Amino acid sequence: MRHLLLSVMCALPLLGCRDATIHRSSGDPIATLEFRLEADSSATSGAVAFTDPTGRPILLRPDVVIRNADIGSVVVEESQGHFSVGLRFIPSAASRLQRETAANVGRRMAVLLDGKVLVAPVIRSAVAAEARIDAGFTQEEAYRVAVSLAPPATP
Repeated sequence: MRHLLLSVMCALPLLGCRDATIHRSSGDPIATLEFRLEADSSATSGAVAFTDPTGRPILLRPDVVIRNADIGSVVVEESQGHFSVGLRFIPSAASRLQRETAANVGRRMAVLLDGKVLVAPVIRSAVAAEARIDAGFTQEEAYRVAVSLAPPATP
């Protein structure tokens, strides 16, 4: 089962291993990341239909809460052979995410990668500075996704 663990992570990660921050090189592919909230109904202006990872339809609001430019850093995390991608957001994005998730507890938030829904969990509590995408990645998949979302390396 795929999950997005939307939680503020402590200074000491809950996972067994946390790799160093990943940076994208000039030749690395870039993926498009979007966090979008579930729409109230099809009457929501501009709502867009997608399919979640289980094959069920999900209607999403047209506005994007989090996008690539909101990512401050990316890490690959491992726990007991399971790999996930950890995202840390820039302050303005963290504030926006906190506001939107606090106002939408009980609603789903979808994480899209290149227009495809990776995960669409129910928001259980407000999320701010960090999130972890736990989509059943292999180590290779987690690194590929992390590099494609990472900010470019600074010279």
